[in-house]
Amino acid sequence: MVFNVCPADLTAINAVEAEDALSKMFSRDLAYGGKVMDPDVARRYANDLPAECSGTEAKIFTNAHREDDRLAGWNPVTKATFDVLILIMSTDFAVSVLVEDED
Repeated sequence: MVFNVCPADLTAINAVEAEDALSKMFSRDLAYGGKVMDPDVARRYANDLPAECSGTEAKIFTNAHREDDRLAGWNPVTKATFDVLILIMSTDFAVSVLVEDED
């Protein structure tokens, strides 16, 4: 899988916003909002990643924003119809979570 990220297309978000976005990414598909995972389980997984980075100088970025209760308005980073990227970076590490979907 190849993705193309332009820094100007990413928006800085905080850990709470990252947890919310990750929870949405894990629990619902991007194309139709269909259930992929139980929301409570998705929330538990979503809490783990930002928590691992707490206490560091990590910065968190995304190519998406929330619209109503869905992730929307993204600047694509793949050739997929829909994609959401969460990028966590510090001087010591980088983590990316990328979800793609097609309709």
